[in-house]
Amino acid sequence: MISFQPFKISTEVRMLDVLVQPIIDHQHTPATITLQNIILPNSDIYSSIEKLFLRLNYNSVLNYEQNIVELKKGGSIRFDTYFNAFSIQKWKNYIDIKHINIRLYLKGAFQIRLLTIDELSKFAHLVSQKFINVNTLSEITVFDNININLCKRLLYLEIIAIGNNCLFKDGYFYIINIRQNLDKKLQ
Repeated sequence: MISFQPFKISTEVRMLDVLVQPIIDHQHTPATITLQNIILPNSDIYSSIEKLFLRLNYNSVLNYEQNIVELKKGGSIRFDTYFNAFSIQKWKNYIDIKHINIRLYLKGAFQIRLLTIDELSKFAHLVSQKFINVNTLSEITVFDNININLCKRLLYLEIIAIGNNCLFKDGYFYIINIRQNLDKKLQ
């Protein structure tokens, strides 16, 4: 049997205070901030404007009921679209960012390419690529600490299935920043 001794309420810290009001050093706490979600059209209504969200090839299909993309081997998704291309300059204007990260919800084997392009160019340039193999639908950090100062105006993802029965659900671009630096810029 465990017995508890009563707390002295004088100058000692009470256990309840520590549990209810933890002391946090806000100046050095890393903040994970989502900058932009990768979104899929979620209804048959949007099928006529699907290309504003994503571009699929013949081995990929958007399942509107489950809001997920199903890919066979060789299937691909490109996000060089109005809603899902990441505008580097826009975010640099709002927040002093130098690096970004990208997380995706995936199942299967994929080649994932991060590309950059400006609005005048017809050619995209490869920033980075990864090969991912995930057995269950999981959230995965695909790109970590990408230096956006070396990129053009827009970033976008291209996802290629290198196996069958692959799934893409969604994802997002985010930053990890020291809260002190972010708070100064947002004021």
